[in-house]
Amino acid sequence: MAKDRFSRPRWHGLTRLVAYEDKREIWADYGYAPHSGQIVAHRSNARFKVLSCGRRWGKTTGFAVGEVLPVLLLGGWVWGCGPDHETSSVLFDAVIEAIDRSPNLMAALAEDPNMAKGNQVMRFRSGGLYAAKSMNDDRRLRGRGLDLVACDEGAMIPTGKPWNQGLRPALSDRLGGAIFTSTPKGGGDHWYKKIFDYGDKRLLSADQRDPRPDWMSFHFPSSSNPYLPKSEIRDAKRDSTEEDFLQEWLAVFLDEAGGVFKAYLDVALADLVEDENGRLHDPEA
Repeated sequence: MAKDRFSRPRWHGLTRLVAYEDKREIWADYGYAPHSGQIVAHRSNARFKVLSCGRRWGKTTGFAVGEVLPVLLLGGWVWGCGPDHETSSVLFDAVIEAIDRSPNLMAALAEDPNMAKGNQVMRFRSGGLYAAKSMNDDRRLRGRGLDLVACDEGAMIPTGKPWNQGLRPALSDRLGGAIFTSTPKGGGDHWYKKIFDYGDKRLLSADQRDPRPDWMSFHFPSSSNPYLPKSEIRDAKRDSTEEDFLQEWLAVFLDEAGGVFKAYLDVALADLVEDENGRLHDPEA
């Protein structure tokens, strides 16, 4: 058993081998129906995906789980990381919840998951391994070759040292991939904004060669989640400071705020209608 539990296929670039159609088959097994924004990012074949998302967009319980489970079922080794154990546990729990909804996924587990905080691990019959990791100590992010790193709320991590010195080298021998999902924090001097810029193809001029073709970035305000009532966006705008609304709901890095606030707000509130009392509301809510 000790030997079997650490065996896995020697595939290289595993995250790129999982076709979108195969992902959909797995998602259907536990009832995941991605919305249009999630589908855009799921379809990308980039090795490194960076998402700047507004609150309640579905970045953890939806998108991250949808990327992690197919890799695990094919024998991949995945670390789900966050700025602390509490955050990394959210993604771990979301994976468990998806497995609980599917007899097929439940049968794919090799043993009961270890749920102990700070040592959360689950193993699959395919050889897949998932472990929750805190990024507050880069020394604990070394030693294993990985197929996928799922980094949740990366913008809450103060520096890029855990990624640059711990996680990125762990992906090299197997050509592993990474997904970063976070609401932005701060501006251009923050490490998360820098990696977002790696994959932001809007920054390239028409005749410029892409220096980082393996990276792709996506921007999704909260309003791009069709399941979130837009009246919530309107109320958040009313109750928040302009900076907080830009960052938390419109997913804008604050150094980009000049001139974009009204345009994003118009899009966020476009589908609201006014009732007889003069209040905006979502007609589909």
